[in-house]
Amino acid sequence: TTSRHAAPYMEGLVGTLVRLTATLYNPDVLKAAMDHDFASVLTALLAGAAGSGEVQRLAAVGLENLSYHSIKLSRPPPPPEDEPRPKKMTILKRLKDARVHNHSSSKNPPLNVCPVHRGVCTPATTFCLLEAGAVEGLLACLENDDARVVDAALGALCTLVDDRVDVEKAVVALAGQGAARRVLAALRQHRGNSLWHRCFSVVEKLLVHGDDVCVREVTGDRMLPTALVSAFHRGDANAKQAAESILRRLHKMPDYSATYMSVEF
Repeated sequence: TTSRHAAPYMEGLVGTLVRLTATLYNPDVLKAAMDHDFASVLTALLAGAAGSGEVQRLAAVGLENLSYHSIKLSRPPPPPEDEPRPKKMTILKRLKDARVHNHSSSKNPPLNVCPVHRGVCTPATTFCLLEAGAVEGLLACLENDDARVVDAALGALCTLVDDRVDVEKAVVALAGQGAARRVLAALRQHRGNSLWHRCFSVVEKLLVHGDDVCVREVTGDRMLPTALVSAFHRGDANAKQAAESILRRLHKMPDYSATYMSVEF
């Protein structure tokens, strides 16, 4: 039937789109991604309306690929033009200039400077996940039962806490959308080296750059020490290193150390 073939067909289409996001070094592909607003297209697919977890996974992978380029594509806004100020101006001249200024201001609205990428961002031109509204969709994917979808969503979110961007501002944006709760919930539900590593990467940034509320939410999670110790003993080199880094940080927190003195590694 038509419905039986719809999901594989959609997965094939999205898969082709995602393969293009891996070749953005090609100027023609980059231009096509901008012209067709790949970031907004993939963000819309995160909602799962296509009826396939695989489409959600592919969309998250594509957004991760796009987001890596945001910091390079984002540019600081141009400096305001300084107009020479005449010494004398008649009332009529002032009124005329005011009308011209108001007209030009309405045609050229102020550019939006992204706090994370430190420049002017739009979904189409810089593939910014914040401007595309992708963060909420990616965080929602963390509640998926499929670990592969969760892992892909974490991969995209990790691009927002990369050391090349303003991590402190990114943490504010993520914490404001409940990232701590959702990442910790994913950590309780799923296992795996890649997923451990990515979860811990986000958790550590929340601990380092989050406000008191965010830090308390992370340190108040009773399952976190168990997950950290499990990853430290059973994970690969990347997962072990990420877990160890958080454990050492937690042991330096007096309140936390007093509560979890039994957590050793």
